[in-house]
Amino acid sequence: MPLLVVVLVESLVRHSQGRWLPRATAAMLFVAPVAAWSAARWQVDGWLFFNRIVFQDFVALASTAVEERTGGPLYYLGILQRYQPGWLLAAIGAALLARQSWGRTAHWIGVMLQQRQPLAVLFAAWATATLGLPTLVQTKLFWYLNPFYPLFAVVVGLLVANVLFNCHRSRGHLRRVMLAGALVLAAVISAESQSLWRLHVVTNLRTSVQGVLLSKRADFHGTRVCRDRLHRGEAFVVQAMLHTSFHVMTGANKGGQPRPGDLYVFSREIVDERLRPVGHADGHFIYEAP
Repeated sequence: MPLLVVVLVESLVRHSQGRWLPRATAAMLFVAPVAAWSAARWQVDGWLFFNRIVFQDFVALASTAVEERTGGPLYYLGILQRYQPGWLLAAIGAALLARQSWGRTAHWIGVMLQQRQPLAVLFAAWATATLGLPTLVQTKLFWYLNPFYPLFAVVVGLLVANVLFNCHRSRGHLRRVMLAGALVLAAVISAESQSLWRLHVVTNLRTSVQGVLLSKRADFHGTRVCRDRLHRGEAFVVQAMLHTSFHVMTGANKGGQPRPGDLYVFSREIVDERLRPVGHADGHFIYEAP
């Protein structure tokens, strides 16, 4: 995505003559470390890694919905609503408060794009690469939106600034400023509350499934950890720190016949004569095969 932004901007912005030297320098600064890393990687496993990068992480993820992770054209709007509700509300509210200036703003944006002004082209290319491209890709993952967040922050800031500084001649300006300030304050409170909740609930080792798994790492001797859904954080802990295998239970057999010492993590409480409960954390239930 960053490379696509560079290509779009360099292709669309009207540059003055004599820009070959900075372009050549930038290309060299890009190619040199990438080529050195690629050569070092080739020494490890030849084409194996590059085949996975091209055919799995690029072709397969773009053309098919891997692991049934799919969604419609509004999927990433739902991600914004889920993870950034305060700032999305602030952006919509600021746009509505400054609706009297929509005509001037639209005309200004149109002129900048028509003249291929660097800032307007950069914003358009950034949105195309970080929001448009993930929307077109068949596999939908929430972290694909990460490169879009800086642009989203800039847009929210511009919308709020438009209310604060460009509507001073209109009636009710003070009321609009106060409402915009309240929206920003609510967004800050919402974002920080989410961060604190995640810190003390989701990533808290004392109350999380990962913490329970780590507390039992001394008991692992080649056994498995089976989960009713994919959780990448838990998979990393199991594979990298417990040195055992992580299985996602699918199909009718739900992981097959339990082996002594296997741990099973479910999102709901179950009754299975082959398993005995050994703990629960963060709304999940952990069982062991005796």
